[in-house]
Amino acid sequence: MSVTTGRISTDPNDHPDSLASGAEKINSSFEAIDTAFENIALDLKKANDSLDLIGSNLEKTDTDVKDLQDRLSRNNIQAGTLQHGLQVIQADKSAPLSLVNVNGRTLVNLLGNSGNMKGGLTDWTKIYGTVTFETTTNPKVASGNCLKLVNSPDVNDGLSQVYSKRKGIALRAQKFYIMAASVYVETGAITFGAYDWTGGTNGKWHGSSGMLSANNDYTTCFIKVSQVEKDTPDVSLVISGYSSQTPVVAYLADARVYEVDKTTYDKINVDPEYTGEKLAAKFPYVDNAKPIQNLAIRKHAKNLIPPFTEWRITNVSEITEPYKFSFQSPGTSYYNGAVLILHVIPGQKYVFSVRSSGEGSRWFRIYYNHTATGSAPISRSFSTEYNEVVFIPTASFITIILGNLDTTPNKKYTFWEPQLELGDKATPFEPHDSDYLAIPTVLASAPDGSICDVLFTKDAELFKLKRYSDPMDIDGIGITNWNFEADYKGFKSVYTPIVPAVFPNMKQAADHLLVKSDGRIIQQTTDVTLREDIFVCTPTTARISITVKDFESGWGVNYTPTVAEIRAYFNGYKLYDSAGTPTSTSTYNRTDGLNKAWAYKNADGTYSNATSMVILEELASGFTPYKLTYLLDIAEEEHVRAEGSIMVGEGTNYLEVLEGFIVREPNTPYVTSAYAYINYINARQSMLKHAAERIETIYENGKPSNLNWYMTTNSSYQGMGCYAQGALFNPSASWEVSYIAKDSYLLTCPPIDIKVEYPTTLKSVVDTLVKQTTRAEHRITIIENEFALAHQPMWLPAILQRGWTNYSTAYSPASYYKDSFGVVHIKGLIKGGTINVGTIFTLPQGLRPVESFFAQVMHSNGTTTLLGNIHVRDDGLVQSLEINGNNWIALDGIHFRTY
Repeated sequence: MSVTTGRISTDPNDHPDSLASGAEKINSSFEAIDTAFENIALDLKKANDSLDLIGSNLEKTDTDVKDLQDRLSRNNIQAGTLQHGLQVIQADKSAPLSLVNVNGRTLVNLLGNSGNMKGGLTDWTKIYGTVTFETTTNPKVASGNCLKLVNSPDVNDGLSQVYSKRKGIALRAQKFYIMAASVYVETGAITFGAYDWTGGTNGKWHGSSGMLSANNDYTTCFIKVSQVEKDTPDVSLVISGYSSQTPVVAYLADARVYEVDKTTYDKINVDPEYTGEKLAAKFPYVDNAKPIQNLAIRKHAKNLIPPFTEWRITNVSEITEPYKFSFQSPGTSYYNGAVLILHVIPGQKYVFSVRSSGEGSRWFRIYYNHTATGSAPISRSFSTEYNEVVFIPTASFITIILGNLDTTPNKKYTFWEPQLELGDKATPFEPHDSDYLAIPTVLASAPDGSICDVLFTKDAELFKLKRYSDPMDIDGIGITNWNFEADYKGFKSVYTPIVPAVFPNMKQAADHLLVKSDGRIIQQTTDVTLREDIFVCTPTTARISITVKDFESGWGVNYTPTVAEIRAYFNGYKLYDSAGTPTSTSTYNRTDGLNKAWAYKNADGTYSNATSMVILEELASGFTPYKLTYLLDIAEEEHVRAEGSIMVGEGTNYLEVLEGFIVREPNTPYVTSAYAYINYINARQSMLKHAAERIETIYENGKPSNLNWYMTTNSSYQGMGCYAQGALFNPSASWEVSYIAKDSYLLTCPPIDIKVEYPTTLKSVVDTLVKQTTRAEHRITIIENEFALAHQPMWLPAILQRGWTNYSTAYSPASYYKDSFGVVHIKGLIKGGTINVGTIFTLPQGLRPVESFFAQVMHSNGTTTLLGNIHVRDDGLVQSLEINGNNWIALDGIHFRTY
């Protein structure tokens, strides 16, 4: 038998058949073992791969845990800057937006109110051509007024020239200025410049805008003036039209002259943020001097389009739901059913969508202007229900028009669910909504911004570092200690002492701001002898001196006015000789003191006589006193209560910075059996203090009203108004309105920028919310305590006039207070004054009735108790009328609302 190493021979000659069969089985087993080892190796590899994967997942989990720990431990805050108008910001996650810092600002228009053109050729002088006053609805013209300049090419040897100038702008040496106006050139061409008339006809130009040719809309023209050699009191703005072939037709509006600091001056027309319309937005038109007032930040929701109640709807249209309206085509051509003008961001991508139905074709158009003139960049006709379009506007205004295309009359059309949103993808419809943060305070500055109030955040609450006083009236009521100072050619100077009781915390050696009753800016100098309409603040003598033109006061040459006559001037009255009539150039020149009479100037330039000397102690009808804003000697810190809050959402956020946001103004709606109206022109008690651009919130007894208030811009309302069903209205409730003032140029100026921040990590979001909640609970506690105190009457003593005194210590003195519901109460027993003439006392601002009224009171002539009338006026004067004795008058029981 032969043997092979590692194998058993299968040779049939070496062993029997059974042995060969067994060997085959053994060999097969070895092969199975080899396969098993291979499978084990494969399984081991899979196990190793699984362990590697587990390890990788453990590493990733560890990284995620560390990242979560990092987000829970890091307090990351994203800082940002907002500017006036619309803007877009991106946020990593939803978080509360906090205001960090705002520097105060006051735009001082050295043209006063003349730049609004209401005075026409009273304030502006034509040299060539025709100049007329007109009004305009162009939203680029803040005041709504303009001067139209026209001339023919055959004038002045074929060179057409039109000048419109406003003389008397006082520029200070070594200072920096920006001069601007909104100009629309219809035909021809114009230049806009500044001319110094100090040297008469031999004066000089201080700058020019260059030639501006015919355009399709108003354009803001700017010129820069810097570092004049000496004070120049007689600079004017000049607009000149040139054309040798076509007539010059141009419009001038919103003229303004502002002092700026050198840093700002150097940026103008150099920095892209200080050129063109961006520069115009930073330096808009304002009347006289306006600080930042009632700042607000609004976050718009997805849909930027308001309900149809805020569109301009045609008379044949009917609004059936807030976002649905229908109309019948009245004629044989296409018809505009609804029109909406919106502010947008030029260069930003938007998508507009709308649903409609009708018996014929419909269309929408989108214009990149506010007038819907020219060719519409977006024009879409359709017969399907749903339509959308993506577009990128090239202007800051768009006009959306919805209408029909079919020319068959009397067909019905319906539009609903209009939506405008950011981006290029339309999403399901949502009603327009917005959140806002309103800051009801004033933030002022020096004209060049070198000193300013500062709004800042401390411990999650807002505070203001106040550097300037609130504007105070310079009149003959609150200031009684007036004195004659000196007589000069054509004007006189008068003064009042600077005493803490009248001018608290005033820094005497500083620049202040004084605005005259007609809106002119009174320049502060160091020399009272220079000219009329200046003022001097002299620390050494602690007095404010003001120069007054003889023609305005009526004080003739060498005439010395008495204290009472100076007070009368600052209350709006002019002295004249009763042998003649008061005019703009009349003066009183008598030396015997006879024939003295006083008159006040009406809006049309005519004069009305004062009925008695007593009247001179009150403000003349329609008169606005001088206003002084002064620098405080010691800065004061004030707590500012904001209203509302803003949460930025993850992704894109559409924010708007607004000014002139009026918070919770008391209102008395006008009620009929059908409706309750707010801001209704024919019902004075319902009107808001300012025309409303937009009504934001209506409050009933301090909480947002649950009534369905329908917003409208119908001409029966002052700007925007609203109405609700009369049957559901509660006339006994206290009503308040938060709204945005329409004519902001009368109220405020925009900030340069607003510093904000929002958290970007989970910890910072949680920490911020916890801090805000804690502060909110703290404020609630304070408010509860203040509310309790408000129900405890705090009577203020009345300052009695005209010989009236309190009756005795046994009876209540004349006094008043306002309760937490805005109702003023008057009480007291008085005696001894002059009856039926003059004022008993004056109620301060905030405690005056909306409308004047008569209150019946008991009084005595010493022998008989009688009934008489007390006249409580809307300017705060409390007067005796139909009183037949002064032994005593009981004032108890006089109550009125201040809203």
